Amino acid sequence: MFYKIVSNGEIIDVADGLTYCFFQTKNGIWLCCDDGSRADGIVSSDGSAIYQLETARYDAGLKVVKVVEIDEGTYNEFREKLIESGVITDIVPEPELEDPAADDQEPVAKSALMIRVEKLEAKLDYLSMMDGIELPDEDEEE
Repeated sequence: MFYKIVSNGEIIDVADGLTYCFFQTKNGIWLCCDDGSRADGIVSSDGSAIYQLETARYDAGLKVVKVVEIDEGTYNEFREKLIESGVITDIVPEPELEDPAADDQEPVAKSALMIRVEKLEAKLDYLSMMDGIELPDEDEEE
């Protein structure tokens, strides 16, 4: 499998396989691991650096990256460009709309939290009206 390594919108590396690693806090060292689900980072393609994954359990102060799978042709193209220039601006293609009428979306249902807030506001309004208390309007400046 082939991957592009992206950091801050730039392709900084490409790899033909990933070497996962995690930080062992007990000894303060990076160790290789086979399981990507417990990995905090990956080793660069030339083995000279460790990149911290976006999903890392803590901030190690390293360059934060995301890994995206690519095909072999794209890998070869990016590798040549990286050798020439060092980094490549990552161009993320815009998602295409399947149907132009897809812009006419139905309104999203209110979340349970929003429904609860609205009910509590209604109760507060009712109680303040019953006690004759006027609450300041949030939108008004004092």
